[in-house]
Amino acid sequence: MVFATVGILGHFSKTLLLFFIPQIFNFVYSVPQLFGFIHCPRHRLPTYNVKTGKLETIKTNLNLINIYLWIRGPLTEKRLC
Repeated sequence: MVFATVGILGHFSKTLLLFFIPQIFNFVYSVPQLFGFIHCPRHRLPTYNVKTGKLETIKTNLNLINIYLWIRGPLTEKRLC
């Protein structure tokens, strides 16, 4: 809300849109789960593997974090952030 308010009042809405592109892409990618076309688990975040100490993707969870983990492979939380 702060970004939106400052962007509107400061008249730099085009620059502000750059900050929201990942959120827009995440929403569009998540639409099938959000509207019930595909089963949506309770938690859509990656799972933590205790043996390796890394986060692993669940391919049925449609969000940007899981896409990145699917491309890069399992990562530690520090490395992922």
